Amino acid sequence: MRLSFTHSVDGKPFVGALLVLALVALPGAASAAYYTAIQTPNTFQAMPLPNGAAVTSYGSSQFKGWSYSPNELPITLPFQVGFFGQSYGVANVLGKGMLTFGTQYPTTGSGSSGQRAIPSTSTTPHNFVAVWWDQIVCNDTSGSDAGGPIQTQVIGTAPSRNFVIQWTTCRRYAGSGVFTAQVWLTEGSDEIAVHYGPVTGSGSTSWSASMGIENLDGSDGTFGPSASGQNCNPTCGPTNFPTNTKVTYSSGPSLAVQSVTAPTETFTGLPISVSAVVKNQGGKPAQGFTARVLVNTEPALTSSARELAVDSGTYDAAPGQTVAFDFEVRLPVDLQEGTYYVLVEADPFRQVPQSSRASSVRSTAPISVGVRAANLTVPLVSAPEQIELGAEFTVDWVAANIGNLEADAAPYIVVLSDHANPGSSSLVLRAGEVDLDMFSEVPMRETLRLPAGVEAGRYYVGVVFDPEARVFQHERNNNTGVSKPVLVASSALSVETRVLPEAALGAPYCVVLKAKGGDGLYVWSLEAGSKLPPGLVLEESPKGNRAKGLPFQTLLCGAPSGIGTFDFRLAVESYGRRATGDLQLTVGGSALTLQIAETSLPAAAFGIAYDTRLTAVGGTAPFTWTLVRGLPAGLTMNAAGRITGTPMEDGGFEPTVRVVDSEGRTAEQTLTLPVIGPANVVCATTGLPSRKVGESMDGIAILAAGGKKPYAWKTISSQRLGSGAGTTSEMFDGQAPKGLTLSQGGQVGGAPKEEGSYLWTVEVADADHGSRRCVLTMDVSGERNLSVSTLTLPTAAVGTAYSAWLQATGGSGSLTWSAFDRGLPVGLELDSSGRISGTPTLDQLDGESSRTFSFVVSVRDEQNRRGLAALSIRLLSEAPIAPVARAESKSGCQAGASDPSLAALALALGIGGFLRRRGTRAA
Repeated sequence: MRLSFTHSVDGKPFVGALLVLALVALPGAASAAYYTAIQTPNTFQAMPLPNGAAVTSYGSSQFKGWSYSPNELPITLPFQVGFFGQSYGVANVLGKGMLTFGTQYPTTGSGSSGQRAIPSTSTTPHNFVAVWWDQIVCNDTSGSDAGGPIQTQVIGTAPSRNFVIQWTTCRRYAGSGVFTAQVWLTEGSDEIAVHYGPVTGSGSTSWSASMGIENLDGSDGTFGPSASGQNCNPTCGPTNFPTNTKVTYSSGPSLAVQSVTAPTETFTGLPISVSAVVKNQGGKPAQGFTARVLVNTEPALTSSARELAVDSGTYDAAPGQTVAFDFEVRLPVDLQEGTYYVLVEADPFRQVPQSSRASSVRSTAPISVGVRAANLTVPLVSAPEQIELGAEFTVDWVAANIGNLEADAAPYIVVLSDHANPGSSSLVLRAGEVDLDMFSEVPMRETLRLPAGVEAGRYYVGVVFDPEARVFQHERNNNTGVSKPVLVASSALSVETRVLPEAALGAPYCVVLKAKGGDGLYVWSLEAGSKLPPGLVLEESPKGNRAKGLPFQTLLCGAPSGIGTFDFRLAVESYGRRATGDLQLTVGGSALTLQIAETSLPAAAFGIAYDTRLTAVGGTAPFTWTLVRGLPAGLTMNAAGRITGTPMEDGGFEPTVRVVDSEGRTAEQTLTLPVIGPANVVCATTGLPSRKVGESMDGIAILAAGGKKPYAWKTISSQRLGSGAGTTSEMFDGQAPKGLTLSQGGQVGGAPKEEGSYLWTVEVADADHGSRRCVLTMDVSGERNLSVSTLTLPTAAVGTAYSAWLQATGGSGSLTWSAFDRGLPVGLELDSSGRISGTPTLDQLDGESSRTFSFVVSVRDEQNRRGLAALSIRLLSEAPIAPVARAESKSGCQAGASDPSLAALALALGIGGFLRRRGTRAA
């Protein structure tokens, strides 16, 4: 997964340590004060506030202020508010210019003003927010507060709302100056903010107010800084009123994700940009935090949320500062199509102590996610009609991506194949990568040269995209393109057969004639004026292939009828060229020792079909051939001496063959066989032989070809595939299937420990540091069957506790039980030990007195053997008064695993062979 991010603090790039705002401390106050007061400039904005709900106004009939009635106004809060560690749902506006919390109004004391220190245990009131603690009156109904002296408004959306309480044009009793102020309460936080507005009029020199907060018993509190930032506690005058200032009382750092932005429409697998702004709303620095991005089907952080990326850095934020994050993340390719939310969480590793984390997660609006995938195709491959052996040639082809997801570094190979369906096992001429945007085409040109040893003939040039399935695609059947037939030829043509093995008078004789160059299709004839040895003729094998334009061989065969040394000349034609060769054959008068005519075999190419035939001279026909040792993997030899197959190894090989004639005489010969390999290392082994649990795999080798030997092997991962309904695959990164090992030389060892079908991903690297990943398939079967032996289950009753144990036979070690996500009555569950328990509910009977619920259970042992069974539970609306005996049917079958309805359920689930009865096992 690729991740990039940038961040800034307060809109400026972050370049070093954060500037920490000065915090106002109360001289002489307790060092363990719960709150810290922070003063920041703030242009006051009166109600109505933007992005908020309708304003609620409280008129003079509901609140007037000090010395008037009413002078107390309870307000029910739209959410719980924290204050000194306690939670409150009611706030009270008092005539003293303060706010208290709770359902009981604390006494305001007999004093006429707030001329006392904060905090103070000796003088009431307590548990307050003192906005401007004095003899405050808000009853000017003819002036600017005609809409109501107290107003409230909810700002924002859950779970990050604010509730604002505003004092509108309030004055000191008998004074002339008026002010406006607001208290902001934050959802999910105990932070308190007071916004101070303007003071109009001359004010009053008699103002003697206090500002601050205090807890329930007066043992803790914090004064509010005045306009000059100095301590005027306990007596603040008109010049101390902090106009256009915000005073925040914070209990500590408080990280809030203020905004998250992401595209409103995207697709699985697509990279998207996500931006977020995180603010420290608290009164103390937040240090060492980071942020992460998630995606979820809900706009909240739940267990179903999937992490996309985590910012690898750590950051600090002083009170009031913001950090901006910009992520580039990719949605998981296996995300299902639908509606999702992108979430950003601040401080996911809980490095910052916060009293509340309700605001530390924020989501985008719903985004639409569609399934995206690349679809790699090769719509055109153009190769020359003729390619000269040893010369360079050019292949033009088109790389296309018709899918809706870009493919970065999409791997491809250019191959030479002897058939029109090339694949990764064909002779690799070039391997490369190409970047493809969605719905794009890129013209490609490859300048190539055939490796030494490729023989003349008719081939196809193919391009195979993503041969090892590294790119996520919905469709892979169109990953290959192929050219028209290509003739590989050489202007040089020569006769390779010169010295013929000796023959015996009257003995069967047959030798394959060999030529080199041309176009691989050789037509032999006797040169004019020359004669073949008596009794021998030229014949073609297989007969008829020449007329069809297919490959064939020409042989000199027969039974010599004359003794002596015979010289003759043959001509060969190919590719419009003609060559002649002088041959000599000696025929003896008596039977010769049985010999094998060949000392070498024609060159083969890795991954390309091969076919040749051995010949014997001397002895008495018929001949029987056997392989002693040494053919490369993929080639075999039959009793007639024909070697066929597709080489799956490259290099030089020296196979030894043996021939036996009808008289029992034998001959052996070690031959040379070069196999041309691909330019780059490729995988030859694609599957391993099946084994039973505990059966040894020693002696099995994994093969590769191409590149430069020696090879080095290692395991990348293994995956045990889900088999049957209700099963899932298991991935083991960096591990071979349990019980198996892989040596650096490619030798498999050990014995499998768990039953199942496996995909084993290994990597081979050659001496030039080229590498290739190979996916090996393997099946492991178990020797001891595991089956469910429980046939019937007790009847259940609505509202009555139920308990029953399942039993199984076979397997080994501890057993793990599970049920499919259907069938069990609501209220009952099957735990991993095999116990069904719980209390069924009534609503699932749909008004009936009883109902039978059918379901499928699965049991696994420690070697992953699996047993399945279909069972049923009958549910009654009430428990029977007394047990009633029930006779079995004549067939001896009861409701349970043999019920026809359960067989139908099994068929619907695609599960076969689990309706047989089993033995019992002790619970």
